[in-house]
Amino acid sequence: MLGYAVAAGAWIAQRLLLAYTNARTARSLAAGNRREAFRTTAISGLGRVWFVSACALVVGLVADREDGLAAALLIAALFTVQLVTVAITHGGEGAS
Repeated sequence: MLGYAVAAGAWIAQRLLLAYTNARTARSLAAGNRREAFRTTAISGLGRVWFVSACALVVGLVADREDGLAAALLIAALFTVQLVTVAITHGGEGAS
């Protein structure tokens, strides 16, 4: 159960970070600063994945390996659902 709790907490934290970075990216784009918007998006995307992965690793090392596995599986499932949802809702944006 600890693995699920850690994964859920890490997921909520990264979603809050995503909301913040989306707002920051929008402000950068509104100001005409595309480079800052790209930098924010890139760092956020990579940083959020590393953060939740590190949380799963730490719970697996500190607690039982099964807890780490549960956290990793839940995180993988959540990221998969998120990616599919984004692909469906933003499917054709930007296509020529």
